[in-house]
Amino acid sequence: MTIEVLSSQSFEHLREQADRAKLKATLREKLDAALEGYEVQEVLFTAFVMQ
Repeated sequence: MTIEVLSSQSFEHLREQADRAKLKATLREKLDAALEGYEVQEVLFTAFVMQ
């Protein structure tokens, strides 16, 4: 599911910090829904490389 969300994003869409923040929020929501009984508190990127 995470790879599906990430691969659906375009380079242009993720160039801005605000857009990456939206991506983190989307990932958090989808992970919360998938992990019933658990709550994802934060999504962290240790490195963000695009080609």
